[in-house]
Formats: sequence, structure tokens, C-alpha cells
Amino acid sequence: MIKAAIAGYGNLGKSLRRAIENSDDYALVGIFSRRSLNLPLYLPLGGAAAYANCIDVLFLAFESSSLPTLAPAVKYFDTVDSFDIHQKAEEYAQRLNEVKPNTLSLYGAGWDPGLLSIIRSAATLCGKPVTTWGKGVSQGHSNALRRINGVTDGVEVTLPVGLGKHKRLCYVCCDKALQERIEGEIRQIPCYFEGQDVEVRFCTKQQVERIKREGSHAGRVTASTPICSADFLLKTQSNTDLTAAIMLTYGKVLTKLKAEGKRGAFSVLDIPLRYLGNLL
Repeated sequence: MIKAAIAGYGNLGKSLRRAIENSDDYALVGIFSRRSLNLPLYLPLGGAAAYANCIDVLFLAFESSSLPTLAPAVKYFDTVDSFDIHQKAEEYAQRLNEVKPNTLSLYGAGWDPGLLSIIRSAATLCGKPVTTWGKGVSQGHSNALRRINGVTDGVEVTLPVGLGKHKRLCYVCCDKALQERIEGEIRQIPCYFEGQDVEVRFCTKQQVERIKREGSHAGRVTASTPICSADFLLKTQSNTDLTAAIMLTYGKVLTKLKAEGKRGAFSVLDIPLRYLGNLL
């Protein structure tokens, strides 16, 4: 039985908890958080180091922008996360290797980056891969909205508008006097909205909550040449539940790497597929 803990208890943290509690391979021994939680397994993140020898895998459920800053707090743990800022993945890996070189860090283990990253790599055998996301709720983009000062709540829906082209539809709840400033800030957020087709719709908190509950998403990877074509479609009814399931799979991979004496940061593309199961 793999002794697991979760750090962070937002939507992804809750999905991880459900997945671990329903798994025959894991035992949940703690939930670390920066805020106080009324949970039997709650542990303060500030004191996490004291539990390092009691935990085999720590699943990081913090938003991606916070992960580099929080790395020192988990430097004594072997970790799995779903870091999703494609443009900063190498920078993040370097940060992990600097802060926690003596432990294992498996990063980007979600559905994208993650599962679709593997599919893109395989699709290069049939040409240059193109990824089209949506329709669906993006957790990373929604988190970026909610970090803006003055935003009461927000959610982003990604709409495909052509092969490899998207519209970012942002539903935002805030004070009416702040709307102009907040819309300007949204359009300037690098890696998420800057330079993209963005529409901001201001609405009530109840409307935002209703959209957030949908939680579905999709992604398609295509590639073609004159002699062949490839087409992979992924659909999920819950973005966070799928991410949690993928993270748990890579948690088991992490234990294999640890048994081999591996240390350092690895992305899903650094892991041989045989570690996921020999299906030939």
C-alpha cells in the first residue's frame, strides 16, 4: 500500500482525495494546506517537513503559478504535480532540481500537459501535431482569472474555433466599478490570455458557480502527411477527476523510479511508457 498525502485542497485536491480513497493501491495519510481545514487528516503546510518519512508520494494540488514558490515547503517529499504552464515547464523543472535535488519530482502529470503530451509525441510519426482544446472549462485559465485583485469568482470556457484555434470565454463576477480594469488585466495575463481571442462576460456569482459545476473538457490531437493521418480525441466529464486519475497512475510510476534509485525532476515525456504497463 502506497502512503499518500495531498498538498492543497481546492477542486483538484478534492478530486485527488476521492480518487485515493477509492483506490486499492493507496492509503491517504494527510492533507496539507496553507489554510486551516476542518478535516480529520488536515496538516498545516508549514510543518510538512516533520512528516516526510511517513509519506511515499505527495500529490501537489496547488495552482501551477504557485508551485515554483511552494517547492521549498515540500523539498523533503517525492512529489507528483500537474503543472500546466507549457511555456515555463523547463524553467519549473530547473527550479525543482535546484530546490529538491535529493527527492523525486514528477511534474506535468495531467491531461495536458500529460496525456496529450504523450499523444503529440507519438503523432509526430504521422506529421506535425496540432492540438485543439475544448469545448470545456480550463482549470488553469480559471485559476488565473481568480487571482486578479477584485475578482469575486471566475471561470474560463475554452471554445474551439478551428483546427488549433481557440476562443477564451471568461465569465467574471466582480464589482461593476472594477470591470474595465479587470478586463484589461485579463487580456494581459501571459501564457493564458495575452495575444489570444478573449471575450469577457461579467455576471453573477451564481452564474459562475453553475458553469464551474459542469467541469467537462475535451482535447484533440491531429497530424497528417500525404501518406497518413492521425486523430486522437479525448473527452472528460470532469477535468479535475481525470487529472487526479492520471496523477495517481504516475504516483505508482514514481515508486518504481524511487526503487531504482532515481532522483531529480522528470516530466511524463521522460518516463518510458513501459512503466505504465507492458501492453505489447
